[in-house]
Amino acid sequence: MKKRVLLDFFQKLIFQKKLVLCLLVIPLMVASAYAQTISVSGVIKDEGGLPLPGVAVTVKGTTSGTMTNENGQFKLNAPATGVLQLKYLGFVSQEIAVNKRTAINVTLKEDISRLDEVVVIGFGTQTKRDNTGAISSVDAKTIEERVPVNIFDVLQGAAAGIRVATDSGAPGDESSINIRGVSSISPEGGLPIYVVDGILVDNINGISPNDIKSIEILKDAASAAVYGARSANGVILITTKQGESGKPQVRFSYTNSYSNLARKLPQANRLEREIFDQGTLPTRFGLYPVRNDSTAYGRNNDFDYQDLITQTGVRGQYDINISGGNENLRYFTGIQYLDNKGIILASQEQRATFRTNIDYKPSKKILFATRLTFGYTDANLINDGQVLSQTAQRPASQALYLPDGRPIFDNGGRKHPIEEARLRGNQRARYNGILGQIFEYNFNNALQLHLDGSATLNFNQNRTFISGFLNTSGVGSASESLGRTTRLQANAILRYTKTFNKDHTVTAQIASSLDNSLTRTVSVAGTNFVTESVNTLNAVALFNPGSTNSLGTTNGLLGFWTRVNYDYKKRYLFNAVLRRDASSRFGRENVWGNFPAFSAAWRFSDEKFMGWSKKFLTDAKFRATWGKQGTENLGDFASRNQLVFGNYFYNGVSGVVTNPLLGNPNIRWEEQTQSDIGLDLIFFGGRLSMEASYYQRITKDLISDTARDLPGELGRPDNVFLNAGTIRNRGLEVQLSGFPIRNTSKKISLNTTLNLGYNKNVITDLPGEEVVLNNLYIVREGEEAGRFFGYKALGVYAYNESNAYTEDFRTRLVPQFQRDAQGNVIFGRDFQPVLTGYTLPNGTPYTGVVTQLRTDGAIARAGDVIWENLPDANGVYNENISIEDRQILGSGIPKLTLGLNNSFNYKQFGISVFVFGSFGNKIYNSLARSNAQFSSVNVTPFPYVISNIWKYPGQVTDVYQRNNALNNSRPGNSYFLEEGSFIRLQTVRLTYQLPQKYSKVVFSKNLTLFAFSNNLATWTSYSGFDPEVGQRNVLEPGNDNGRFPKRREFGFGLNATF
Repeated sequence: MKKRVLLDFFQKLIFQKKLVLCLLVIPLMVASAYAQTISVSGVIKDEGGLPLPGVAVTVKGTTSGTMTNENGQFKLNAPATGVLQLKYLGFVSQEIAVNKRTAINVTLKEDISRLDEVVVIGFGTQTKRDNTGAISSVDAKTIEERVPVNIFDVLQGAAAGIRVATDSGAPGDESSINIRGVSSISPEGGLPIYVVDGILVDNINGISPNDIKSIEILKDAASAAVYGARSANGVILITTKQGESGKPQVRFSYTNSYSNLARKLPQANRLEREIFDQGTLPTRFGLYPVRNDSTAYGRNNDFDYQDLITQTGVRGQYDINISGGNENLRYFTGIQYLDNKGIILASQEQRATFRTNIDYKPSKKILFATRLTFGYTDANLINDGQVLSQTAQRPASQALYLPDGRPIFDNGGRKHPIEEARLRGNQRARYNGILGQIFEYNFNNALQLHLDGSATLNFNQNRTFISGFLNTSGVGSASESLGRTTRLQANAILRYTKTFNKDHTVTAQIASSLDNSLTRTVSVAGTNFVTESVNTLNAVALFNPGSTNSLGTTNGLLGFWTRVNYDYKKRYLFNAVLRRDASSRFGRENVWGNFPAFSAAWRFSDEKFMGWSKKFLTDAKFRATWGKQGTENLGDFASRNQLVFGNYFYNGVSGVVTNPLLGNPNIRWEEQTQSDIGLDLIFFGGRLSMEASYYQRITKDLISDTARDLPGELGRPDNVFLNAGTIRNRGLEVQLSGFPIRNTSKKISLNTTLNLGYNKNVITDLPGEEVVLNNLYIVREGEEAGRFFGYKALGVYAYNESNAYTEDFRTRLVPQFQRDAQGNVIFGRDFQPVLTGYTLPNGTPYTGVVTQLRTDGAIARAGDVIWENLPDANGVYNENISIEDRQILGSGIPKLTLGLNNSFNYKQFGISVFVFGSFGNKIYNSLARSNAQFSSVNVTPFPYVISNIWKYPGQVTDVYQRNNALNNSRPGNSYFLEEGSFIRLQTVRLTYQLPQKYSKVVFSKNLTLFAFSNNLATWTSYSGFDPEVGQRNVLEPGNDNGRFPKRREFGFGLNATF
């Protein structure tokens, strides 16, 4: 019995131990199985089958991970039952279960919604999804499709609300950029600031577009507020390319193009000129019969001067960059050389740039970064007036050379256009270097310190040379100026980011910034060359003391700012900025300025009540911003009275005088208040998107030196800077983007982007009297800036009797003449028509008193212009056309701009087409006016004028008579005012990507060939070279004096990656 009990006891004990052992071993076996790691490798490609380098591959729930190399390959150790997370900018993130597989190949789909796309904001980055302001972006793909020479070519029409005016086609000449209208009445006041990799720069013309990763345009006050006083006109942020982890990559690009004159002006030939000459010889019939000598070399020519001064422009552009790195060190180095020969003789530009970006992370907490840039630009700028105007005015029959081959430099006041281009030099050279250093330290996941500093050094050299052959005195002259500008900048930023309870995210920044510039310039001029074979100043015999001087100027800006961002579930977003700036340009009482800004956004698509829209509405956000910004648009020492040395002489002795500009210590900041509301919509996962904004900008205390003329007794002809006036801009911006065609399986897609920008400005307050500028523009309260002002032409009097009005001058009468049976007007023996009476415009006979209008006191006659007669303030008309009859004639500033880009891809082929349009402005054709003044016998009008000039009584025409006694071509009249709207087929680019089996032959993993054309066609009614003219001066825009014409360009090139 005892044995049985003992046996049962031991059996139970053994069973329990086995059970316990099993319970202990099973979890260990499971854990062992889970902990079993395997080596996983694979290739990640896009939907087109191309490898994706730089894809982040991590093991979910761990910190283990890697990145794909340049061939899209990855390799890492992962649990056999683990999950891989794949993330790549611009593509939909994926999670892939390992399932004990050792080889995993993945195709990532492009995220066409772009919600997670990172955009650069002031001193930081932000996803497009979380943006609360009005920011437009231009990516590297768009830049590449434009085949640009400079950044201005990229920005034109690339975003709504951005107006880029390229009013000259000269190589090396710069364009002007305007964001959301005219915000200041000073010429420099409407320009944005440029920030390249966090460093403020004065000029972006020398930056290689192929070095650029992205461009962001900050348009509203809240987005730009962190840049403070200088951001009132918008901010353009340029981010250059950086290296990616992986093996080194070498990318080579080559572009070669040929260009010609896009549009020729109609020029009168010899026959038309001789017909025109007969107008002064009414008794002579036939062509000009007189010759001055047996060979008649002086009048037997028939030159097309536009053909003579133009050439085939050639652009050769070479870009090479190398990039790469690892988790700790990344690098990018780019070099560009540009040789750009213009379409006008002797015009040219050479440019060389070097850029290197290095990022080094010795640990997860520390980052060191270096930005190093060098640039060199050399350009010869053509004198438009001496070359282009001469070609338009010079008679085609005039000889250019004597029979022995010597040039005729001056033929009756008409210059030799070829020699003017060859012997009148305007050489401009620029050397610039920028060194920027960045240090970042992460105290923890929430707190980060950012420090950066930069030094910019610019050398500018301008040399002019005018040969003695071009001057009537026979004395040559030259000048040279050397300028050096140093600029030091520094920023210190403490950034805190924290997420609470998974739903509340707060980001706060507190920062300070310092910016100081110093410029020194030396100018020397001289005449009387010992020999013009050496055209530098060491060969002059006489220096000009009045033009030999030096200049030094400096300015500084100190700023403090803070920014706070808060979002709740990414649904409700708020942003607040406060910046306080001090500028050295103002007097002591007005040094400091405070500039707050606020913005908010509501993602209403995430609300429960929007659940019904999920099938088609991917994302919907309403945003609003408000902010105050400042501007310091005045000279460095405009608040102080200054003395000037060296420019003034008395009996050959140099002296000192007071500055022509009176100092004003009470001048203060321009203040701009801007409000903005916007709506962002994304449909069908990104197949269609829309961004719309409505804004109002009010700038008060406008800084101007033309607001009030000082009495001459003060001896200050340059007046004084004052705060005077208020200007308001209102506008609407819309951008639509979508994929009308998208089939990834067939590798075909069409991406279309349309942007529209409308803006209208008005001067709401202008102290003092209205100002008329150059007899052509008016600055008047209640009107737009840039308004043309003058006389309105209604036609040309056909008869002397056509100048007939009712007694009160309100109504112009219609003369009635005696006619024969065929209806022809009968002329009497005095060679004048036989008048029978007058009728009103409706045909009713008029028997009252007939009056005639006078122009500047003289009675207008047949062939004179009919000017519109305006009543006075009491509604009474007078008999004389004079300055009180001037009126608003139109605006020189476009109101609507359009950009349309289409990008079509099919397998290895691609085509992109970009169209740009500008509407709602007028252009004053000053070149046409100078040709139709009839004040010089050696100025030839355009063919239309010759054919239609008024010649006899009864002729119905729109061209006035040659007798200009009544100043029919007076400045500031609508006769030479033309419609400036246009649509331009700006760029067409065809590409072909070679299959890898062919590109590998030349050791390239990606080889793309392309052909392109720029400025292929322009549709406009404007008769000049090009309708895109004269937008740099906001008060005097749209005046065409005959600028360097734009070119039509055809080219080809290749992009290769090794």
